[in-house]
Amino acid sequence: MSEVLIVGVISALSGFVVAGVTAFLNRKTQQELSQLNSETQHLLVKHAQDLSEESQHRHRVFESLEWFESGTRRRSLGLAVVSANWDLMPDMHELWTNILVTQAVYLLSEAKRRREAHEAKNLANILDLLGKSDVDQVSMSSIRAALDNRDINPEKGIDINSEEFAKWEKFCEP
Repeated sequence: MSEVLIVGVISALSGFVVAGVTAFLNRKTQQELSQLNSETQHLLVKHAQDLSEESQHRHRVFESLEWFESGTRRRSLGLAVVSANWDLMPDMHELWTNILVTQAVYLLSEAKRRREAHEAKNLANILDLLGKSDVDQVSMSSIRAALDNRDINPEKGIDINSEEFAKWEKFCEP
């Protein structure tokens, strides 16, 4: 009977050891999962904040397109926003290019002819930005026509010097 008692005690002790190890491992696993969940939640919150900031930035950039509606100062602000975000938002290049072409055509052919340093600077900035862009042939033709019409209608278009005019002509070459 003592052998049976010893085997029973050993079996019981083995069961307690296995139960203890299992409980310890379960507790450790739960702690690791809890820490992992906390880190995951932190990463998800951070990601959501990043997306929110990007979305707000994109919204502000879209709002800035209204600055091209009228006036030298507003046009200058719009150009500054486009220039500052050009490398950050390549998906906007096509839209910006279309707006910049329209602005160039307006300044070259429709604005009242006068020597206005700010608008001449805006025109130079537009040329710099368009030089980074893929301007289609129709847009190039519009700019070319605006340059050609300056001789026909001398009271229209921002007055630019011959050097700037030559840059625009070179830009429009096929």
